[in-house]
Amino acid sequence: MEVNYIDPEDIEIGDRFRKENDLSDDFLDSIVEKGFIQPITINQDMMLVAGGRRLEAAKQLKISIPYIMRQTEDELDLRECEFIENAFRKDLEWQERNAIVSRIHDLMKEKYGDKWTIRRSAELIGRSAGGIMRCLQMHEECEKFPVLANLKTEDEAVKLMRKAKEKMASKILAEEHKERTEAYFKGTDKKEYNLKIQSAMYATSHFNIGDAFDGMQEMLDNKLNPPISFVEVDPPYAIDLKEVKKGDKDRKLDKYEEISKGKYPEFIRKLCTYLYEVTPANTRICFWFGIEWYNIVRNNLTAAGFKVDPIPCLWTKRAGQTNAPDLYLARAWEPFFIASKGEGIPIRNRGRINVFDFPVVPASRKYHPTQRPIELMQEILRTFAWEGCIIMVPFLGSGATLLAA
Repeated sequence: MEVNYIDPEDIEIGDRFRKENDLSDDFLDSIVEKGFIQPITINQDMMLVAGGRRLEAAKQLKISIPYIMRQTEDELDLRECEFIENAFRKDLEWQERNAIVSRIHDLMKEKYGDKWTIRRSAELIGRSAGGIMRCLQMHEECEKFPVLANLKTEDEAVKLMRKAKEKMASKILAEEHKERTEAYFKGTDKKEYNLKIQSAMYATSHFNIGDAFDGMQEMLDNKLNPPISFVEVDPPYAIDLKEVKKGDKDRKLDKYEEISKGKYPEFIRKLCTYLYEVTPANTRICFWFGIEWYNIVRNNLTAAGFKVDPIPCLWTKRAGQTNAPDLYLARAWEPFFIASKGEGIPIRNRGRINVFDFPVVPASRKYHPTQRPIELMQEILRTFAWEGCIIMVPFLGSGATLLAA
């Protein structure tokens, strides 16, 4: 390509995603001493394609600048050039990067239709599919809520966005919690009904929406030491719930978050470690688990420092299910460990057997795919939690433990 020189004032900047071209004295001095090592790129309309910082330097130094011309009217080509120019030199601001990645993805979708995917954008730009997804999501959120774009780092914007969504979710869940409580206890004694509604509203004001690990880390960071005496832990089981409950159309499985089997041992290790760090001495733990994870859960609870009864308690459901009735009997029970940090607060219902026999929640009354009956949770609390004690529930699920308390 032939290289010519041009007055920088003759070049149009246009709408570019990098908004600032801050120049250091060293950068300007190097141009004065050695000139421009690389030309800028413009199109046939004298519009800048690549080289914004060099163009700004030429304007400040009042000197002509070398250029090459790229014949194109295709915006996608221009944006790709701008991205490559900036991505591998001075970092784009996170807002600028997300905006240009989003625009390139949209242009490719316009060009190739549904055949163009996030994964293909990731291959084109040289980032992971997850990274592209985050760029698109954060760009969309910044357009909805411009205050996010004013934050210095993307991590700050993500945290603020999560807090706002969690606050909104808490309000919605509180309203749903009240409605479900009213429906569940409808028809009971009026005095008992009013008491349950009041208890539910009190419980609603004492939970947070968010990631369990983030919540426990916040407790550690702020040195919060509430006198917790009982913890009910009901984490994901690392099973393909959509396959296990195939055909259960009334359950909202699309909103259920699961952990892959490959990541589950590390998930359990991290969970047990956090539980030990945030709980005071003598706390008792009720830890639900899938039977195939018996050793993983027991060993990690022990490694964290808990004393674990090796014989788990059982919830017997009176009715079971299986997807392969010709091969397997219907599963009609779930286990949970009872562990303690130290000796543990004395069991309230001394001498009780370790089998809890309660029927499952009828499908017509379910609003969560793994919902447990409130009566079961009431019996567990009557057995292990003393009146007036503080209970921690890291995985809220359907809220049955809240209602039971």
